[in-house]
This record gives sequence, structure tokens and C-alpha cells, in this order.
Amino acid sequence: MCGAECGSPVEVEVEGARMFVCEKCASMGKRIRSRGLQKSEHGAFIPYRKPAFSPVKKSENLDLGLSIASDFGERIRRAREKRGWKREELAKKLFEKESVMHRIEAGNFKPDDRLIERIESLLGISLREKEED
Repeated sequence: MCGAECGSPVEVEVEGARMFVCEKCASMGKRIRSRGLQKSEHGAFIPYRKPAFSPVKKSENLDLGLSIASDFGERIRRAREKRGWKREELAKKLFEKESVMHRIEAGNFKPDDRLIERIESLLGISLREKEED
């Protein structure tokens, strides 16, 4: 707040605004417990943030020698229609775009393992089959 250079800034909240200040100015606000700071390539201190994504776990089904069925799109479409859902409704329930679901049902796009599991769970179907040697 004073504008002075400081070696290790402190995160505080002053009147609802969070900011990094020197030790002297920290007394003007409420200290916030921080996970630490990282120095950017430009020399500015930025708060440490946990990555927004988490590593994708390898699907257990791949270890069992299962692969996506050749007619996966048709299976999804039949199950969706059996429930009386439009493609848009299915997409919303899966938190996907309708265009993605259109491409999947047409067989033009293979969903990743996480989406396959969500589709199988929601529709109560199996999209995987044993790999043929």
C-alpha cells in the first residue's frame, strides 16, 4: 500500500480487498493465511495456486483388455431415444456440448475414458467390449 519494495510480501484483506503488502502495511488489514508466493518471470510476487486440473486416472477398464465398441454411437443413440431424450438433453446431463454428442453418436468422435464412464453410468449401457486378438 505504501509502494515500498519488500522482500517477502504478506497477503492481507483490507475492506474486503485481498492484496500483498509489506510487513509494515500488513498491520492495516487482516492477515490471510497463504500457501506461499511464487515469483513470476517479471519479478512480481503472485500467490501459489493449486492447478485447476487434476491428473487423469488411468481407467481400470483398459487394464481388463476392454476397448470401445465399434457401434458405440448407435448404442448411445438407441439408449437416449429409449428414454425419450433429445440429444440436447443428454448433452446437458453430461455437461457436454450438443455438437460433441452429435459427433459421438455419428461415430465421428471417440469419447475419452472419463466421458465413456459418465455415459455408461447415465444411460445404463456398456460401450466397451473385449479386445479381439
